[in-house]
Amino acid sequence: MEKIHSSIRAKILAEALPYMQMYDSKYVVVKYGGHAMVNDNLADIFAQNIVMLQQAGMKPVVVHGGGPQIGETLKAQGVESKFHNGLRITDRDTIKVVERVLYEIINTDIVKKIKKHGGKSISLSGNKDSIIFAKKIDKYLQNRLKY
Repeated sequence: MEKIHSSIRAKILAEALPYMQMYDSKYVVVKYGGHAMVNDNLADIFAQNIVMLQQAGMKPVVVHGGGPQIGETLKAQGVESKFHNGLRITDRDTIKVVERVLYEIINTDIVKKIKKHGGKSISLSGNKDSIIFAKKIDKYLQNRLKY
């Protein structure tokens, strides 16, 4: 690890202190995009940063993407990805691949990296672990909602 002069370290910590106090024991949502995961060195740095947030008293919740990894896996299986207005159109066969890539590969890798650097981490899946409950709203109500 690179040596940082004690005066610089003290300045960094002094600047960080108000934020550490403000977010102590608070949940902090961190979006980790699929494009950021493709470099192993950056993935390790990301995991170290999550551990640092934990050590500072925060409770980081990582919400990750996986677009490039999903696209690569679909391509390897000969499945053509279809998009409409920037959104992936996902049929039943594609969703199986998407779920496997996100949960079994990416999610597992993130958890391992965080634990490797001394952090606490568990793997959750939105559709398997009953995290979010939603129900379809009727068209009349939907048309009245402002987004």
